[in-house]
Amino acid sequence: MGRKHLLVGTITVLALVVAAASASADGEALLRCRFKPGQKYRLATTFAQDIKQHFEGRENPMKQTVHVEIDMNVLSVDAEGMADIKVTYRRFALKQSSPAGGTIDYDSADPEKADVDPPALAGLKALVGKSLTVTMDERAQVKGVKGLKELREALLDAVPPGPGREAARRQTERMVSEEAIVKQMASVGANCPEKPVGVGDTWKQVQETDVGFAKLKITSTYTVASLTDETVHVNLKSVVTSADAEGGLPMTIRVDKGNQTGRVKIARANAVLTDGTIHQDMHLTVTFQGRVIEMDLKGTADMKVTIE
Repeated sequence: MGRKHLLVGTITVLALVVAAASASADGEALLRCRFKPGQKYRLATTFAQDIKQHFEGRENPMKQTVHVEIDMNVLSVDAEGMADIKVTYRRFALKQSSPAGGTIDYDSADPEKADVDPPALAGLKALVGKSLTVTMDERAQVKGVKGLKELREALLDAVPPGPGREAARRQTERMVSEEAIVKQMASVGANCPEKPVGVGDTWKQVQETDVGFAKLKITSTYTVASLTDETVHVNLKSVVTSADAEGGLPMTIRVDKGNQTGRVKIARANAVLTDGTIHQDMHLTVTFQGRVIEMDLKGTADMKVTIE
Protein backbone atom coordinates (compact mmCIF):
# COMPACT_ATOMS: atom_id res chain seq x y z
CA MET A 1 0.00 0.00 0.00
CA GLY A 2 3.01 2.29 0.53
CA ARG A 3 3.71 1.80 -3.17
CA LYS A 4 0.43 3.46 -4.10
CA HIS A 5 1.02 6.46 -1.86
CA LEU A 6 4.54 7.10 -3.10
CA LEU A 7 3.48 6.83 -6.75
CA VAL A 8 0.80 9.44 -6.10
CA GLY A 9 3.44 11.62 -4.49
CA THR A 10 5.74 11.35 -7.50
CA ILE A 11 3.10 12.38 -9.99
CA THR A 12 1.93 15.18 -7.75
CA VAL A 13 5.45 16.55 -7.58
CA LEU A 14 6.01 16.32 -11.34
CA ALA A 15 2.77 18.08 -12.13
CA LEU A 16 3.28 21.27 -10.06
CA VAL A 17 3.51 23.98 -12.79
CA VAL A 18 2.75 27.69 -12.44
CA ALA A 19 3.60 30.37 -15.03
CA ALA A 20 3.44 34.08 -15.71
CA ALA A 21 3.56 36.19 -18.90
CA SER A 22 3.59 39.78 -20.11
CA ALA A 23 3.52 41.01 -23.69
CA SER A 24 6.02 43.13 -25.58
CA ALA A 25 4.97 45.43 -28.39
CA ASP A 26 6.47 43.39 -31.25
CA GLY A 27 4.16 40.37 -31.00
CA GLU A 28 6.39 38.41 -28.67
CA ALA A 29 5.81 37.56 -25.03
CA LEU A 30 8.31 38.16 -22.24
CA LEU A 31 7.49 35.48 -19.69
CA ARG A 32 7.91 36.95 -16.24
CA CYS A 33 6.16 36.76 -12.88
CA ARG A 34 4.28 39.86 -11.84
CA PHE A 35 3.48 39.01 -8.25
CA LYS A 36 1.67 41.54 -6.08
CA PRO A 37 1.37 41.45 -2.28
CA GLY A 38 -1.94 39.95 -1.24
CA GLN A 39 -2.51 38.00 -4.45
CA LYS A 40 -3.83 34.48 -3.91
CA TYR A 41 -3.51 31.68 -6.45
CA ARG A 42 -5.15 28.28 -6.33
CA LEU A 43 -3.64 25.48 -8.42
CA ALA A 44 -6.09 22.60 -8.93
CA THR A 45 -4.83 19.49 -10.71
CA THR A 46 -6.73 16.30 -11.52
CA PHE A 47 -4.84 13.18 -12.60
CA ALA A 48 -6.73 10.31 -14.27
CA GLN A 49 -4.55 7.22 -14.60
CA ASP A 50 -4.79 3.67 -15.89
CA ILE A 51 -2.09 1.50 -14.35
CA LYS A 52 -1.20 -2.11 -15.12
CA GLN A 53 0.98 -3.94 -12.61
CA HIS A 54 2.84 -7.07 -13.73
CA PHE A 55 4.13 -9.36 -10.97
CA GLU A 56 5.09 -13.04 -11.07
CA GLY A 57 3.16 -13.65 -14.27
CA ARG A 58 0.03 -11.91 -13.06
CA GLU A 59 -1.52 -8.61 -14.14
CA ASN A 60 -3.33 -6.28 -11.76
CA PRO A 61 -5.09 -3.39 -13.55
CA MET A 62 -5.76 -0.28 -11.51
CA LYS A 63 -7.75 2.88 -12.16
CA GLN A 64 -6.86 5.95 -10.17
CA THR A 65 -8.02 9.55 -10.00
CA VAL A 66 -6.11 12.03 -7.87
CA HIS A 67 -7.20 15.61 -7.20
CA VAL A 68 -4.77 18.08 -5.61
CA GLU A 69 -5.35 21.71 -4.63
CA ILE A 70 -2.51 23.99 -3.56
CA ASP A 71 -2.91 27.61 -2.46
CA MET A 72 -0.20 30.20 -3.09
CA ASN A 73 -0.50 33.42 -1.09
CA VAL A 74 1.89 36.26 -1.99
CA LEU A 75 3.06 37.67 1.34
CA SER A 76 5.44 40.36 0.11
CA VAL A 77 7.33 41.58 -2.97
CA ASP A 78 10.51 43.66 -2.87
CA ALA A 79 11.64 46.36 -5.29
CA GLU A 80 13.41 43.79 -7.50
CA GLY A 81 10.35 41.59 -7.83
CA MET A 82 11.49 38.96 -5.29
CA ALA A 83 8.39 37.49 -3.65
CA ASP A 84 7.75 35.53 -0.45
CA ILE A 85 4.92 33.10 -1.16
CA LYS A 86 3.12 30.87 1.32
CA VAL A 87 2.34 27.50 -0.30
CA THR A 88 -0.39 25.51 1.44
CA TYR A 89 -1.52 21.96 0.67
CA ARG A 90 -5.26 22.60 0.71
CA ARG A 91 -6.93 19.42 -0.52
CA PHE A 92 -6.16 15.86 -1.58
CA ALA A 93 -8.62 13.37 -3.01
CA LEU A 94 -7.92 9.83 -4.20
CA LYS A 95 -10.26 7.35 -5.84
CA GLN A 96 -8.63 4.04 -6.66
CA SER A 97 -9.91 0.61 -7.67
CA SER A 98 -8.23 -2.67 -8.56
CA PRO A 99 -9.10 -6.38 -8.30
CA ALA A 100 -6.24 -6.97 -5.86
CA GLY A 101 -6.54 -3.86 -3.72
CA GLY A 102 -10.26 -3.17 -3.72
CA THR A 103 -11.52 0.41 -3.65
CA ILE A 104 -10.27 3.52 -1.88
CA ASP A 105 -12.37 6.70 -1.95
CA TYR A 106 -10.79 9.53 0.05
CA ASP A 107 -11.38 13.28 -0.06
CA SER A 108 -10.02 15.60 2.61
CA ALA A 109 -12.75 18.14 1.76
CA ASP A 110 -15.65 15.67 2.13
CA PRO A 111 -16.53 14.77 5.76
CA GLU A 112 -18.03 11.46 4.63
CA LYS A 113 -14.78 10.44 2.88
CA ALA A 114 -12.13 12.13 5.04
CA ASP A 115 -12.06 9.34 7.66
CA VAL A 116 -10.85 6.69 5.21
CA ASP A 117 -7.65 5.47 6.80
CA PRO A 118 -5.56 2.90 4.86
CA PRO A 119 -1.78 3.23 5.41
CA ALA A 120 -1.34 4.30 1.78
CA LEU A 121 -3.05 7.61 2.61
CA ALA A 122 -1.05 8.48 5.73
CA GLY A 123 1.32 10.89 4.01
CA LEU A 124 -1.40 12.58 1.97
CA LYS A 125 -3.58 13.15 5.01
CA ALA A 126 -0.61 14.52 6.97
CA LEU A 127 0.08 17.16 4.31
CA VAL A 128 -3.41 18.69 4.27
CA GLY A 129 -3.32 22.13 5.83
CA LYS A 130 0.49 22.24 6.06
CA SER A 131 2.46 25.10 4.52
CA LEU A 132 5.85 26.16 3.25
CA THR A 133 7.12 29.64 2.44
CA VAL A 134 9.18 29.97 -0.73
CA THR A 135 11.07 32.97 -2.05
CA MET A 136 10.94 33.42 -5.84
CA ASP A 137 12.48 35.93 -8.22
CA GLU A 138 10.73 37.40 -11.27
CA ARG A 139 11.61 34.33 -13.36
CA ALA A 140 10.10 32.06 -10.71
CA GLN A 141 13.46 30.71 -9.59
CA VAL A 142 13.24 29.54 -5.98
CA LYS A 143 15.83 31.30 -3.84
CA GLY A 144 14.83 30.02 -0.41
CA VAL A 145 12.42 27.76 1.49
CA LYS A 146 11.09 28.02 5.06
CA GLY A 147 9.00 25.56 7.05
CA LEU A 148 10.70 22.36 5.96
CA LYS A 149 11.33 21.05 9.48
CA GLU A 150 7.65 21.24 10.39
CA LEU A 151 6.62 19.54 7.16
CA ARG A 152 9.10 16.70 7.65
CA GLU A 153 7.89 16.17 11.21
CA ALA A 154 4.27 16.00 10.05
CA LEU A 155 5.11 13.34 7.47
CA LEU A 156 7.15 11.27 9.94
CA ASP A 157 4.44 11.46 12.58
CA ALA A 158 2.13 9.75 10.09
CA VAL A 159 4.45 6.73 9.81
CA PRO A 160 3.59 4.01 12.37
CA PRO A 161 6.41 2.67 14.57
CA GLY A 162 8.25 -0.32 13.19
CA PRO A 163 11.25 -1.44 11.16
CA GLY A 164 10.28 0.73 8.18
CA ARG A 165 10.31 3.99 10.12
CA GLU A 166 14.07 4.60 9.72
CA ALA A 167 13.87 4.09 5.95
CA ALA A 168 10.85 6.42 5.86
CA ARG A 169 12.87 9.02 7.77
CA ARG A 170 15.69 8.88 5.20
CA GLN A 171 13.24 9.11 2.32
CA THR A 172 11.44 12.06 3.92
CA GLU A 173 14.66 13.96 4.62
CA ARG A 174 15.64 13.61 0.96
CA MET A 175 12.21 14.41 -0.44
CA VAL A 176 11.56 17.38 1.88
CA SER A 177 14.96 19.06 1.85
CA GLU A 178 15.59 22.59 0.63
CA GLU A 179 17.54 21.26 -2.36
CA ALA A 180 14.73 18.87 -3.27
CA ILE A 181 11.99 21.49 -2.96
CA VAL A 182 13.98 23.96 -5.08
CA LYS A 183 14.45 21.33 -7.80
CA GLN A 184 10.83 20.15 -7.60
CA MET A 185 9.59 23.70 -8.10
CA ALA A 186 12.00 24.33 -10.98
CA SER A 187 9.08 23.59 -13.32
CA VAL A 188 7.68 26.97 -12.29
CA GLY A 189 10.61 28.70 -13.95
CA ALA A 190 10.32 26.57 -17.07
CA ASN A 191 7.74 28.99 -18.40
CA CYS A 192 10.05 31.97 -17.87
CA PRO A 193 12.79 31.76 -20.54
CA GLU A 194 15.43 34.45 -20.64
CA LYS A 195 14.26 36.24 -23.80
CA PRO A 196 10.87 37.19 -25.30
CA VAL A 197 9.35 34.40 -27.39
CA GLY A 198 7.07 34.39 -30.43
CA VAL A 199 5.22 31.77 -32.45
CA GLY A 200 7.50 28.84 -33.24
CA ASP A 201 10.14 29.74 -30.66
CA THR A 202 11.32 26.96 -28.37
CA TRP A 203 13.25 26.66 -25.14
CA LYS A 204 14.37 23.74 -23.02
CA GLN A 205 14.65 22.91 -19.37
CA VAL A 206 16.34 20.05 -17.57
CA GLN A 207 14.91 19.38 -14.12
CA GLU A 208 16.49 16.95 -11.67
CA THR A 209 14.75 15.99 -8.47
CA ASP A 210 15.04 13.42 -5.70
CA VAL A 211 11.64 12.33 -4.38
CA GLY A 212 13.03 9.92 -1.81
CA PHE A 213 12.41 6.63 -3.59
CA ALA A 214 13.48 7.72 -7.09
CA LYS A 215 15.89 10.19 -8.66
CA LEU A 216 14.20 11.75 -11.65
CA LYS A 217 15.48 13.75 -14.60
CA ILE A 218 12.88 15.57 -16.71
CA THR A 219 14.02 17.08 -20.01
CA SER A 220 11.33 19.35 -21.43
CA THR A 221 10.94 21.29 -24.67
CA TYR A 222 8.48 24.19 -24.79
CA THR A 223 7.19 25.60 -28.10
CA VAL A 224 4.97 28.64 -28.60
CA ALA A 225 2.05 27.41 -30.73
CA SER A 226 0.12 30.68 -30.97
CA LEU A 227 -0.30 34.13 -29.47
CA THR A 228 -3.45 36.17 -29.02
CA ASP A 229 -4.02 39.48 -27.27
CA GLU A 230 -4.90 37.57 -24.11
CA THR A 231 -3.18 34.17 -24.22
CA VAL A 232 0.13 32.45 -24.97
CA HIS A 233 -0.45 28.83 -26.09
CA VAL A 234 2.57 26.64 -25.35
CA ASN A 235 3.13 23.01 -26.41
CA LEU A 236 5.15 20.78 -24.11
CA LYS A 237 7.14 17.59 -24.67
CA SER A 238 9.08 15.91 -21.88
CA VAL A 239 11.24 12.84 -21.47
CA VAL A 240 11.47 11.40 -17.96
CA THR A 241 14.39 9.19 -16.93
CA SER A 242 15.75 8.07 -13.59
CA ALA A 243 18.82 6.86 -11.76
CA ASP A 244 18.77 4.30 -8.98
CA ALA A 245 17.83 5.66 -5.59
CA GLU A 246 19.86 5.14 -2.43
CA GLY A 247 20.34 1.50 -1.44
CA GLY A 248 18.62 0.00 1.57
CA LEU A 249 15.23 1.63 1.00
CA PRO A 250 12.12 -0.59 1.19
CA MET A 251 11.00 0.60 -2.24
CA THR A 252 12.65 2.16 -5.28
CA ILE A 253 11.21 3.17 -8.64
CA ARG A 254 13.07 3.23 -11.97
CA VAL A 255 11.57 4.95 -14.99
CA ASP A 256 12.30 2.74 -18.01
CA LYS A 257 10.19 4.86 -20.38
CA GLY A 258 8.68 8.23 -19.60
CA ASN A 259 7.04 10.58 -22.08
CA GLN A 260 4.81 13.59 -21.46
CA THR A 261 3.07 15.81 -24.01
CA GLY A 262 0.59 18.59 -23.55
CA ARG A 263 -0.41 22.22 -23.94
CA VAL A 264 -0.75 25.06 -21.44
CA LYS A 265 -2.40 28.46 -21.74
CA ILE A 266 -0.76 31.49 -20.17
CA ALA A 267 -2.80 34.67 -19.75
CA ARG A 268 -0.93 37.74 -20.95
CA ALA A 269 -3.05 40.18 -18.97
CA ASN A 270 -3.10 38.61 -15.50
CA ALA A 271 0.26 36.80 -15.70
CA VAL A 272 -0.74 33.31 -14.62
CA LEU A 273 -1.18 29.92 -16.21
CA THR A 274 -4.91 29.64 -16.79
CA ASP A 275 -5.17 25.94 -17.62
CA GLY A 276 -3.34 23.06 -19.22
CA THR A 277 -3.43 19.36 -20.03
CA ILE A 278 -0.52 16.91 -19.92
CA HIS A 279 -0.63 13.30 -21.16
CA GLN A 280 1.69 10.71 -19.60
CA ASP A 281 2.93 7.39 -20.97
CA MET A 282 5.36 5.67 -18.62
CA HIS A 283 6.83 2.26 -17.85
CA LEU A 284 8.21 1.81 -14.33
CA THR A 285 10.12 -0.92 -12.56
CA VAL A 286 9.30 -0.97 -8.86
CA THR A 287 11.45 -2.88 -6.38
CA PHE A 288 9.44 -3.42 -3.20
CA GLN A 289 10.78 -5.50 -0.31
CA GLY A 290 12.91 -7.55 -2.70
CA ARG A 291 10.13 -8.08 -5.25
CA VAL A 292 10.15 -6.61 -8.75
CA ILE A 293 6.92 -5.19 -10.17
CA GLU A 294 6.58 -3.84 -13.72
CA MET A 295 4.09 -0.99 -14.13
CA ASP A 296 2.59 0.59 -17.25
CA LEU A 297 0.99 3.97 -16.60
CA LYS A 298 -1.08 6.05 -18.99
CA GLY A 299 -2.71 9.16 -17.68
CA THR A 300 -3.87 12.71 -18.15
CA ALA A 301 -3.30 15.66 -15.84
CA ASP A 302 -5.65 18.65 -16.12
CA MET A 303 -4.48 21.84 -14.40
CA LYS A 304 -6.23 25.10 -13.70
CA VAL A 305 -5.12 28.18 -11.78
CA THR A 306 -7.49 30.79 -10.39
CA ILE A 307 -6.41 34.10 -8.91
CA GLU A 308 -8.11 36.25 -6.29
